[in-house]
Amino acid sequence: APVLAELQSAGLESFAMQTSCPHSQTTSFYNDLPPTPKRYAGIRPAISRRAVPACQTDGGKPWSTKETPMQRLSIALACGAMAATFATSGAKAFDAEPSVVDTLDLKERVSEVILFSKADLDKADLSHQDLRGAVYAEASLIDAKIQGSDMRGAVFSRSVMPNVDLSDSDMSDAMFDYVVLRGASVRNSVLQDTNFIRSDMGEMDIYGADFTDALIDKYQLQYLCEVADGVNPYTGVATRDSLLCDATTFYSGSGAGGKVAVKDAAKERKSPFAILGN
Repeated sequence: APVLAELQSAGLESFAMQTSCPHSQTTSFYNDLPPTPKRYAGIRPAISRRAVPACQTDGGKPWSTKETPMQRLSIALACGAMAATFATSGAKAFDAEPSVVDTLDLKERVSEVILFSKADLDKADLSHQDLRGAVYAEASLIDAKIQGSDMRGAVFSRSVMPNVDLSDSDMSDAMFDYVVLRGASVRNSVLQDTNFIRSDMGEMDIYGADFTDALIDKYQLQYLCEVADGVNPYTGVATRDSLLCDATTFYSGSGAGGKVAVKDAAKERKSPFAILGN
């Protein structure tokens, strides 16, 4: 009963019901992610390669209609316990190392498990929160405020977050892959080793942000380097240097250097009357 109450209060029972079923196993979130950097291997082994709980039936099929409510409840408890282990490991793993953002004034963490996958949190105010290891995968956070928060190791994969305020936060080792971040602000934030693969980072305010060792698609990096400016006040690293802008060669098009001339064929085409006149 105490376990069930804890899972219900954390919303894990419904999460387990969604992920569903008897043969549980732990799988990696994305198999193509690079391994955890060696310098963190000793302090966060529990979230290396972002392992997350997933429950599957034989052959990956969903629950059958033959299972009784009690069987589903026991399955939910098992899967919920796995989810709780993953969600709590993130915060505990970073306890050994304080954030480099030494000005964080965080509110007391009210729950050890923070799990809001697919939640509707548009315009929510999550500022000054301890969100280490929190899971907001596939959530809607349009125009939300997460300013001055500790988000180390948090998972925001596939979330919709345009115009969100992420300024003055520690987002190191967080997952922001496949996320809509257009117009978001990461001003003066630390984003070391953060994953932004396949994310929309257009029109972002990145002044003073530290992107050291972050994973960013090259076509997004080109835009970021055009607007990169400032120095991070917590790490002393220039934004442009953290993105390796001056050491990166960008594609400039096959017509660069006058090798291919672009002409308007419509303007150069002669009319039939002009041809007859000649």
